[in-house]
Amino acid sequence: MNISKKRYPLILIIVALLLTLSLPILNYISDPWRVFHKDYGHAYKGTGANLSYLKVAYLQEHPKKYDTLLFGSSRNFVINEAAVSNKSYNMAYTFGVAGTHLHNLKTIIKSVKLKSVWIGINDFEIWKDPNDFYTDLQRRPYPLDFYELISFYKFYLLANIRHEQVEILTGKRPLEKSGRIIRDERVKNYKKAKVPTYNKKRATELNKMAALLLQYNDKDYRIDKTIEEIQEIKKLCDNNNIELKLFYYPIFYKTYIYYNQYKIEEFKRKLAHITGFYDFYELSADAFNEMNWYDTGHFLQPLADKIIGEIKANKHYIDSSNIEQHLIDVRKLIVNLAQKQFPINNFILRFSYSIDLNALDKVFDIFDKNAKYKANNQMQIVKKGNKITLTTKDDPNFIVEPLTLKSPNAILSLKIESPHKTLFKIFYKTKASDKYGEHHALGVYMRAGEYKFNLLLPSKYLQYGLRIDPVSNSGSYTINKLAIYGIQ
Repeated sequence: MNISKKRYPLILIIVALLLTLSLPILNYISDPWRVFHKDYGHAYKGTGANLSYLKVAYLQEHPKKYDTLLFGSSRNFVINEAAVSNKSYNMAYTFGVAGTHLHNLKTIIKSVKLKSVWIGINDFEIWKDPNDFYTDLQRRPYPLDFYELISFYKFYLLANIRHEQVEILTGKRPLEKSGRIIRDERVKNYKKAKVPTYNKKRATELNKMAALLLQYNDKDYRIDKTIEEIQEIKKLCDNNNIELKLFYYPIFYKTYIYYNQYKIEEFKRKLAHITGFYDFYELSADAFNEMNWYDTGHFLQPLADKIIGEIKANKHYIDSSNIEQHLIDVRKLIVNLAQKQFPINNFILRFSYSIDLNALDKVFDIFDKNAKYKANNQMQIVKKGNKITLTTKDDPNFIVEPLTLKSPNAILSLKIESPHKTLFKIFYKTKASDKYGEHHALGVYMRAGEYKFNLLLPSKYLQYGLRIDPVSNSGSYTINKLAIYGIQ
C-alpha cells in the first residue's frame, strides 16, 4: 500500500509527460496548416492551410522564378497574374492586409530580386489589425528572425487539437492536390472569361445574401496606422528600386453601402497624399451587376480581367492632384442605387447612415416648412433650429402625402435620439385601395441614445402615402433628421 502511494506521483508525472509530448507530436503529424511539411502542392480537404507562410517559404526556395508579386486578400485569388507579366506570382491569402504584406515583403526581398509589387487594398484595411494573425493558426505570418521562429513553432506545436485533425489522423479527411501555392497549372489553363449573360435566379440570390461585413463595428478604426504601413512599404520599394502599384478592390453595392463611407474617404484622401493608387471602389455599374460577383465581397474572373486591363491602361489613377474631385464624383454615384432595378419585388434594405446622399433630390424633409404630411393626435412636433422635439402618446404616426419619383427606389434617412429602446416602423400600400397593415410593414428596433440609419425602399410605396411610426413608446424624443431622397 505504501509502495503504491510512493509510485502514484511518479505515475502522474509520467502520464503528464506523455500527454505533454503527445500534443506536439499529433500537431506535427496532422499539420492541417502544412507549416511543418511545407507541402506546396497538397492540402487536406476542407482545411485552411497557412497560405501567407507557405507562399513566402515557396518564394524563398524559388528566388529566381518570379520578379513581380501581386499581394492581396482572398479577392486576389481570381486574378490572373500572367496578365501582369510572365514572371508574376499571386500572393493572395485570406484577410491579406497592408501590415501583413509589409511583414512578408521584408522577408521576401532578402532572397528574391523584385522589379514590381502590386497590392490590392481592401475596405477592411482600416479596421482589421494584422497583429490578430499572430494568434490565428491559418494566418500567422512567416517569422522574421530566430526569436519569431521559436515562437512560431511553439505556437503550432502546442495548439489544441481540433476536430479536423482527428479526422486527418483517422484517415477521414484526405490529402488532395492544391493549386493555391504552385499556380503554374492554373495560370497555364487560364482562359479569358466574358461576363455571363443576365440570370435572374442568380441575381436574386446575390441580392438576398447578407453583406460581407468582416468584423466591422464602425468604431475601431486604424486609418493612420494603415497609412504608416503603406508608407513603409513604399519606402521599402523605393530603397530597392521596386515599382509599386496599389489598387482599391471593387465591392458589391450591398456591402459598400453598409460601410461608413466617410471613413473610407478619409483613408483614400490620406493614401493619395503619400502615393498614387487605382480606385475601383465605388458604386459603378460593376458594383451593381450581379453577374460580376461570387458573393457580396468577392468578384469573379471577368471583373478581375477588367481591373488588370484598366490598371495597365492607367485608368482610374488617383493621386493628390485629383483626389478631391474624385471623391466628389464617387459620391455622385449614389444615384445608381436609386436607379437600380432589383430582381426582387418589394425590396427593402437598411444600410449605413454614413454615406452622402446629396446627389439625390430631397423629396421630403420634416424640417421643411412646406413639407406635406398628416400627423395623428398621438404626437406633438416642435421645431427648434435643426432639431425637432417629438412628444408622443400611445400610437404616434404621420402619413407623407403621395410622391411620384422617376427613380425606382427611394431612400429614407433617419437620425433620432431616444431615452429608451423603441421601434421605428413604416407602413406602405401597393395600390390606392389598400389599407395600412402589418402585411405591408417594416420595423427597425432602435437602442437607447442616438440611432441613425438609411432605408432603401421602392419609390412606388410613396405613390399612395407612406405611413411613418417614428417610435413605439410614449415619451419625449429628439429628431435630428427625417428625410426621403430619390430622383424626381
